[in-house]
Parts: sequence; structure tokens; C-alpha cells
Amino acid sequence: MDCKYRFIVNPAFENAKATAKSISSAIDLYMKGISTRRIEEFLTNEGVSIDHSSICRWIHKFNAIVKPYVDSFVPSQVSGVYHVDEMLLHVRNEKNEANMTLENKENHTNRKFDNHYSWLWNLMDSTTRFWICSRLTQKRGFNDARSVFKEMKDRAPLPKAIIHDGLPSYDEAYQKELYTHMHPRIQNIRSIGSGKLGLNPKVERLNGTVRERECVMRGLDNAEAAQELIDAMRIHYNFIRGNQAIGGQTPAEAAGINLNLTGNKTESLMRQAAIHAKDIEKESIVKDLGIRINKVQILHEGDCIKIKAKTWLERKDWTEINDIVRVQGFNWLSNGRDSCWIRMSKGQ
Repeated sequence: MDCKYRFIVNPAFENAKATAKSISSAIDLYMKGISTRRIEEFLTNEGVSIDHSSICRWIHKFNAIVKPYVDSFVPSQVSGVYHVDEMLLHVRNEKNEANMTLENKENHTNRKFDNHYSWLWNLMDSTTRFWICSRLTQKRGFNDARSVFKEMKDRAPLPKAIIHDGLPSYDEAYQKELYTHMHPRIQNIRSIGSGKLGLNPKVERLNGTVRERECVMRGLDNAEAAQELIDAMRIHYNFIRGNQAIGGQTPAEAAGINLNLTGNKTESLMRQAAIHAKDIEKESIVKDLGIRINKVQILHEGDCIKIKAKTWLERKDWTEINDIVRVQGFNWLSNGRDSCWIRMSKGQ
């Protein structure tokens, strides 16, 4: 009250010049395939003055806030039949020598591979359409396929069957990661045909969704930015976008993960994830302080966390609390009556 400072508690959208509605709407439009400049034009017509580069920063923030939260959930109602497939993505600053044959390197006749391309591996559940893995690699060898199966084991229950297009890397990765002598064994199903002739049209349709976004961008800048975008697309696909093939539910809801998102789902998910992250931070501090928590109060203010003494602390108490919170990255700010321990929030 003395400093006359006021702020609004706005989880996930602290210090943002645009409103939460504008930011979440821009993210949603971007994930649906609209270009950043078209989104800029749309928001300008709505009275929101932004630069198209701001949208890229919002996507980065969306991924940083939401990904740790949603990846902590394991789908419990999946069918157990997983589809996996790989596709080429144009990544401008990642020249992929592994995709070029000797003849291409010498004659440069095949311009498709004499360029900057990477492989995107997508793995999804058959019935719920839950997109489990999305990994970008430079090659499509055994180790790359194996890394996809390893990630799958961390994010979903073990499947009953894996369906792929017959790439030898899948067979080798299956032998190392999924094959067991115990029964029932996970089936390794090779489906070489494409479209209606094969068993993988569901994941091929997912590849098409990614391709639609890539075509608008005319390629991706680098491997790190490409992986970040694909992760954001996976989150949007699973938790925000309704799927007609499963009755309009989101794949997450069909897979048993219901976060009760209301209204603008993108905004609701970002707020929920931000609040969860702050609760986790607070729980960690409370656990370490133990009984000493009764002598302090923990405050989330904008982009920082403050720990203030409720009353005057004896030297012994102050020293013990100081040693504990410094391990967690807090620093003592001496400011008279407003003295406190302070730490910038994660991601700032």
C-alpha cells in the first residue's frame, strides 16, 4: 500500500501487452495453419496492434509453459495398437548429408535431397488418435527408430501391436526395445501398402496435418525451432482440437485425460499449466522449510517469488531459513521492512 504499486494476478500471461484472449486466439489460428502475417492482419482489424514476430514468441511461451504439464499425464484408455511413420520436413539451416547419395553429392541432380531436410517420426494410438511421440532426427536409422520407441515407453502404456511401413529400422528397434520371450508378445506388424492398401492411414493423415502447417511456412528455420513447433502442434492436436473421427472429442479426452478445459481451451490450458507449475515450486519450498514454514509467507508476484518473514526472526531461525532457500536459488534482498528472499520464476 505504501508504494502504490498495483498488479493483476494473470497466470501464464504476466507482463503481456496483448490480452490473454488475443494471445490464445493467435496461437490457435497458427496451429490451424494460418500464417503469422495473416494473423497479424486479423488482430489489427480487431484493434490489437502487434508485430507478426510476437506470435512466434507466444508459441515459444505456450510450449515452455504447457509441455512439462501435459507430458506428465499418461493416457490410460488407449487401444494398445500404435501406428508409427516417418516423414521428411524441410529444415532450412540443417543440411542433411545423410539423405544424399554419392551420385547426388557429385551431380546435384536430385534437388529434393540436395537440400535441408530432416525426418519427423510420429507415433499415435489407433482408436483414440492420441499423438504419443513426435521426434525430429537427421537420419532414419536403427538408433533413431529406437529413440522413438524409448520415448513411447515413457509416455504411454506398452502396446499390444506396433504397425509400421516396413522400414528395416523399425524391425531392428522392435527387437531391442519391445521384443520379449514372455507371452503375450507385442506384435510387430509390417504394412508396406499406402492409403487404403495399407494399415497406416491414420498416422498418414496425421502426417498430412503437419504437412499443411509446413507448407504455409515454406519450411522451418532450424532443428530446435522445428522440434518446438512440432511439440506445440502435438499438444494442440491432443488437448485442444476436437477430432471428428472420435465424435468431436479431443484425443486426450478419448484417452482418459480430461483437464476440464472451458471456454477458450488454449487460454484455459495455459493458465492451468502455469498455476500447476507455481504450485509445484511452492510445494518444493514448503517441503524443504518444514516446520519453519509457519514463520514465513510465500508470495508469487509477477515474474518472481518472494519469501517474507511473518514476524521478527531470531538469528538462529533466519540463518536456518536462509541456508535452505539459498539452495533453491533465492537471494536475500535487504530493504528495511520489505526485506525478503527473492527468486525469479522459472522461465523468466
